Amino acid sequence: HPHQQRTYDLLSQTCPVQANPRRTHPTMSDDSFDISEGAAYAVLYTVLSLFTLLAILAAGYCGHSRLLSKLGCLLRPHSSPDGSAIASGDDAEKASHTADFFLAARSSASARAIALSFFASGMGAWVVYGSTEMGANPELSWLGVLGYSGASAFPALIVCAIGPRVRRITGEKAFATTDFGLVRYGRLMQLSVAAISVFYMFIFLVSEMTSISNVYGLLVGLDTFSDTTIRYTTSIAISLAVFTWFYTSLAGLPASIVTDKFQAGLMATLVFVLLIVACAHPENRVSKQEFAVASNWTTDGLMAAVTLVIAIACAEMFNQGTWQRVWAAKSVKDMRRGFAAGSFMVFLLMMFFGIMGMLAY
Repeated sequence: HPHQQRTYDLLSQTCPVQANPRRTHPTMSDDSFDISEGAAYAVLYTVLSLFTLLAILAAGYCGHSRLLSKLGCLLRPHSSPDGSAIASGDDAEKASHTADFFLAARSSASARAIALSFFASGMGAWVVYGSTEMGANPELSWLGVLGYSGASAFPALIVCAIGPRVRRITGEKAFATTDFGLVRYGRLMQLSVAAISVFYMFIFLVSEMTSISNVYGLLVGLDTFSDTTIRYTTSIAISLAVFTWFYTSLAGLPASIVTDKFQAGLMATLVFVLLIVACAHPENRVSKQEFAVASNWTTDGLMAAVTLVIAIACAEMFNQGTWQRVWAAKSVKDMRRGFAAGSFMVFLLMMFFGIMGMLAY
C-alpha cells in the first residue's frame, strides 16, 4: 500500500536497520531462485488463465448446475434490489443476469465468501514487503509488526460497526459509498467521495502492480532498480491488467468474489508450505539470543504502530472494493461475520510475515 510504504520510509529515516552480515541486497542477481523468465511467464499465464476460467463460470456462461454451486463457482442472489426475497431457482438465475447483479452481486455472498474475499483482495504482493520489513528492523520489531497487522485488519472492524447503518440508509439499490454520500449529504459530497476514491484506488493499483512485477523480477534474478529491467516488469504489469480487466468485464463483481475465494485458499496453502519449508531447514533455526537481537519493544515501534493505524484506517474508508462487499452480503449477519473473520485472517497473515522478518534478521 502506498500510504503504508510512505509511513515506513519516514520512520526508517529515524530508525535505520542495523547492518547485519547475514543480509544481502534483495535485488541482486546472485539471489536468483534459478527460475528462467520463460518459466515465470508460464506460471503467470497459467494462473491468470485459471482465474479467467473461474470468472467465466461465475458469470454463468457454462450453466448454473448444482455442481458449480457446490464448488463455489457461482453466486446466486437471495433478494432483489427492492428487498423482496427470491424464492425459486429460476428467479435467482434470471436475477443473476441483471445489470444490478453485475455491479453489486447483491445479497449473494455468505459470511465465508465475504471473509475470504476481504482476505484475498486486501492481501496482495505487498505483504512480502510490509510487515516483513517491520519485523526485520529491530528498532520497530514487535510493536511495528503488531501495529501493521492490526492496522491492516482494523478497517474491516470499522465496516462491521458502520456497514449495516450505511446499507440501511442507502437502501438495496446502492453499491458504493458514493451512493451513501449522495443520499446522506447531497451531490457535492458524492462527487468528493468519488474523486478521493478514484485517486486512492489508482495509487492502490499502481502499488499492487509494481509489487507483483518486482516479485517476478526478483524470482528470475533481475535487479528491479535498474532501468534495463523495466521492459520485463512492465510486461508483467500489463499482463495482469489485461487479464483482470477482461474477466471482470465479462462477469463483474461476482467474478471478483468467486476468484477471491479460490485465491484465499491458494494463499493459505502457500503460507502453510512456506512455514513447513522454513522450519524444515536447519540453517533457518535461530537461538534465543539471536532472536532477542531482532525482537524488541521500542518507542519507535509504538510510534510506527499508531501512525499506521491512523493512516490505513483513514485511507481504507475510501476503498470501494471493501465497501462493495457490504451490499454483496446475503444479510447484515453474514456481512458482520464475514468482515470479522476476514479481519482475523488478515491479522494472522501479517503477523506470520512479520515474525518471519524477525527470524530472517
